[in-house]
Amino acid sequence: MKGIVYWNLKDGDTWVNEDRCMGCLLDENMRKKKSYYSIERLIKQEWNTCANCKTNVDGVAEFSGFYGDYLVTIETENKTTKKLTVSFDKDYNGLTVLV
Repeated sequence: MKGIVYWNLKDGDTWVNEDRCMGCLLDENMRKKKSYYSIERLIKQEWNTCANCKTNVDGVAEFSGFYGDYLVTIETENKTTKKLTVSFDKDYNGLTVLV
C-alpha cells in the first residue's frame, strides 16, 4: 500500500451524474457511511503498527511493521529513556540502534 486517492467524499457533490451510485464515504448530510468506517478501521488499526518489545539476551528487539516512520522510545533498566524516529521503506534490511 503506497497511498489512497479518493474523489468525491460526499454523496451529491460529484461531477455531472457521477453520484448516481452514491458511492462516497459520507452521505448527502455529511453523515459517515459504512465505507467510511471500513477505511478508518484499516488506516487506524489494521495498517497501523504499535508494539512493545523487550530485548533478548543479546540486546536485540524485533518487530514487524508497515513501511513508514516510527517513533521509538527506548527505556533501559536504570530508567534512562531515549526517543528517536526510524523509517522503514521498501528497501528496509534491518535497523541497529545503540543506546
